[in-house]
Amino acid sequence: RVHGGNKKQIKKTTHKIFCLKKKMSKAKVLLLFFAYLCLVLAEGSGSAPGIDGCDTTEEEEKESKYVTKNIAIVVALASLTVTFVVGYILEKYHQVWLPEAGFAVILGAVIAAVLYAIQEANNGPHVINSIQFNKEFFFVWLLPPIIFEAGYNMNKKAFFANIVPTMLYAFIGTFVSTFIVGFIIYGFGQAGLCHELRLLPSLIFGALISATDPVSVLAVFSALGVNSNLFSMVFGEAVLNDAVALVLYRTLLTFKCAEFGAGSVFVAVLLFLQIFVLSFVIGYGLGLLCSFTFKALDLSHNHSNLYLEASLTVAFPWGAYFLAEACGLSGIVAILFAGITMAHYTRDLLSEEALVLTKDMYKIVAKIAETFVFVYLGMSIFSFQSLSGTTQSLLLLHKMRYNLIFVAIFACLVARLFNIYPCSAIINIFRSGPPVTMKKISQPYQFLMWWSGLRGGVAFAIAVANYTDNQFPNDDEGLIILQTTLFVAVFTIFIFGGSITSLARYFQVIGEDPNEVAKFNVPDRLERIDGKMRTYFTSSSHVKLQEEK
Repeated sequence: RVHGGNKKQIKKTTHKIFCLKKKMSKAKVLLLFFAYLCLVLAEGSGSAPGIDGCDTTEEEEKESKYVTKNIAIVVALASLTVTFVVGYILEKYHQVWLPEAGFAVILGAVIAAVLYAIQEANNGPHVINSIQFNKEFFFVWLLPPIIFEAGYNMNKKAFFANIVPTMLYAFIGTFVSTFIVGFIIYGFGQAGLCHELRLLPSLIFGALISATDPVSVLAVFSALGVNSNLFSMVFGEAVLNDAVALVLYRTLLTFKCAEFGAGSVFVAVLLFLQIFVLSFVIGYGLGLLCSFTFKALDLSHNHSNLYLEASLTVAFPWGAYFLAEACGLSGIVAILFAGITMAHYTRDLLSEEALVLTKDMYKIVAKIAETFVFVYLGMSIFSFQSLSGTTQSLLLLHKMRYNLIFVAIFACLVARLFNIYPCSAIINIFRSGPPVTMKKISQPYQFLMWWSGLRGGVAFAIAVANYTDNQFPNDDEGLIILQTTLFVAVFTIFIFGGSITSLARYFQVIGEDPNEVAKFNVPDRLERIDGKMRTYFTSSSHVKLQEEK
């Protein structure tokens, strides 16, 4: 190792070793020579490149990057572990002021700040460059399992019972929110009350910021046992809303090279419907194909097919995702409706063991992905890189347009207001007739739904994609949109997410009806686990658990 892999020096040193035979026993010489060879081989072609003629500096850089990436993985896993542990402690001691998602953001920011300080001091590997927010990693490995699990593990009866309000909030509401936010940002900028953005970038910001991400809110709702109708509406809107916002963002980008006018709105609606419907067809089609496959194979009657059943439930939805992406459509929409279709048909064709396995498996993966999204979000504050490849050390403070951030928060609240309350009023009109099967959406419900509109990883990931693709290079509009999105997301996570428990208790929606308690992600059939029989009844959205030895 001292000689750096030089052949002549290796031979010379080897010769010296064998010359020691006269003074040392054969065993000692062999041990010494074996140790020397181990040191040389340990360097391999990476640290001893002189053996194969490679450049030492280049190989050392490769090895350094490899080590750095492994350190980054360890840091990410440690962050997840700490977040899970602290989240459990916060829940155990009823600390509702800090949601788990909020702690994940804080932890990610602290870790990234420490790593950045180490890099600036040149005292360690540049791990900061390996943990920056990567849009491909987010959209391929983090978001799809979250979206699919939401569709696959949903409470079918509660979801489809509230499908009409869910669709109104997710489709009409998202369109309304996009244009209200966009026009408020554009109008305030023209009036000189905040940083000025052009009309299309303002609408792009309105589309991406309309993607709600109420992970912490739903976690609180599930833990508290709020009314299942409220839970299902917030849940359904959040899942569909992310897909709608992504498609709407892509649709608006098509007008980048053309002037966006009044007639463009109609064209945008047609393009949106085209992308969404075709993506839905792919997801629904592969979901049905999955169900037909299980029905034809009849795997549920043989216990040895347990892992085959679980494996098949992975192949079809992810196939739908990548097929839609390959066709230039929305993979998120495809995998969402694949999950919903499989929840409606495929789950009934699985064996009892496979049903439990798949539901738990997807729940675990989604839990890890959701938590890492918020850790990732916090890390990006210090680890995000500019288009030139340099780390932007003070992303939150670097030429921040604070007036634009305040206007954006105000615009989001106003847009959410015009989303929830008008749609709820329309729904209540149709629920007031003689054949009343569903209760009206009460004022407390409407307020909690308005307050539950957190912004998080999805909105930020779209903003990152918008910036890294350099969609709006003029006057740093892409960077301004990114910074504003990050601040809005952090604000809603801490303010809305931290206060939702107190509000739910104040409005007394926690367990208000013993027949309508939200407990999602549980099977609705007889199952055998650990030698016990567990029966789940989901009639009237009420879940009871009976155990018999």
